[in-house]
Amino acid sequence: MKVVKKGNPILEKPCEYVKGVGYKTKLNKFLIRSVPLREKGVGIAANQVGLTDRICTIKLNNGRWINLINPSIKTSHGVVINSTEGCLSLGKKEYTVERNTSITIKYYDMNYQRETLRLDGIVAIVAQHEIDHLDGILISDKVKESNGKS
Repeated sequence: MKVVKKGNPILEKPCEYVKGVGYKTKLNKFLIRSVPLREKGVGIAANQVGLTDRICTIKLNNGRWINLINPSIKTSHGVVINSTEGCLSLGKKEYTVERNTSITIKYYDMNYQRETLRLDGIVAIVAQHEIDHLDGILISDKVKESNGKS
């Protein structure tokens, strides 16, 4: 499975909200495409694997992966930091992005049940990065390149 790279219009458009009917088919399609890519990162959004559905997956601190359907940030907490991030869709470049160190998100789980979850530290940063993807935003759209790394 190839990661969609910058320049592909699918990365520039907000993803479509998943409706309850057929959510399992959309989720399974996403998981089939994204699971092989997990070893390369700590999160991936549907549009990075060529899908237009508002679904992403992130790795929690305990090593477990969690799938988020229609995620949104409910509240931001903590301090705002400059986070140096990479992206599978942008190659090896790194960018510095302002992120909150703690957020609360709303999403649907694998059974399409509404959930609320507080995330802290790196997991909060990863979730913000993936939700940006679902909104059609790349880190390169938001920030300056960090340290000229390539």
